[in-house]
Amino acid sequence: NSEPTVSADIDNLTAIKQINTTLSESVDKQILGLKKSEYSDSDCGVRLATRDHLPLVGPVPDMQFYRQNFSQVIQSGRLKGCPAAQYVPGLYVNTAHGSRGVTASILSGRLISSLISGRVYPLTSSLFQALHPARFFVRDQLK
Repeated sequence: NSEPTVSADIDNLTAIKQINTTLSESVDKQILGLKKSEYSDSDCGVRLATRDHLPLVGPVPDMQFYRQNFSQVIQSGRLKGCPAAQYVPGLYVNTAHGSRGVTASILSGRLISSLISGRVYPLTSSLFQALHPARFFVRDQLK
């Protein structure tokens, strides 16, 4: 359910009070004593995040190819002779920025633009790998 509720509003306001004592008095005076009809309606949204808190940015991997060609290679640690990764043609992802979307999406957009146009990446290779959409597949294979 993505609709805001009065109980969710109260839970959020109570959490604010617990986090910041300076805000606590202000919250009590300005909001908690009011009826729902006396303050503006609230909205809610979902911010997608990954388990490592980094966004997914880059070409969408062909997961069937990854499973067939990389599972044993990754587990063995021998990357020599490994085929070049394959991706879904023309499909890129720029998601899971969490609360940093406004700032991180700009650089991520530049990265995708450079991938499409063949220009130099606007970030280091290690950072590109840290954002790569197939990173969780690789990590799961190493377990």
